[in-house]
Amino acid sequence: MPGVGEYLFAVYLMPKYIKQHKNDPSRAKPFSNWGDLYRQQAEYKGFRHALLSSLRNMTTQPFINEYQALANLDLPKLLIWGSNDPTIPISESKILRELMPSMKFRVIEGGGHVSSTNKPQEFNAIMLDFLINQPLEDASQPDSD
Repeated sequence: MPGVGEYLFAVYLMPKYIKQHKNDPSRAKPFSNWGDLYRQQAEYKGFRHALLSSLRNMTTQPFINEYQALANLDLPKLLIWGSNDPTIPISESKILRELMPSMKFRVIEGGGHVSSTNKPQEFNAIMLDFLINQPLEDASQPDSD
C-alpha cells in the first residue's frame, strides 16, 4: 500500500536508527562522534529515501546474478567481514565464497557491520596488504580494445 512504508519508516524505523547511532569515545578518533555524523547524514536530501529503498529491495533479493557477474570478472577480489556484524551475519558470506573461490576472505574479529569504522587499524592493514600484493599492469602497453 503506497505510503504505509514511508510512514512506518518516518515514525518508527528512522528514529530508531538515529537513536542506535551513538557517539563512542572508544572508537578510533575520526569515528568517535559517529552518532553526530550519522544524524548529519540523515538530514541530507535523499538519505532517508535511499535507506528505505535499501530496506525494501536488499532484503528481498538474493543478488545471485550480480554475484555471478562479479565472479566472472578477471579481477582480484577481497571480502572483509566483521565477525560481530548484526546487520548481515557472517554466515551470509558463504554464497560469495562459494561463487568466488579465488576471492580473498578476511574476518575482522569483533568487527561490526562497518568494520572500517569500529576496527580501522585491522581493516586498513587487511586492505593495504591486499593492495600492495596486487600485480601492477604494464601501463606502457596500449589496451587491446
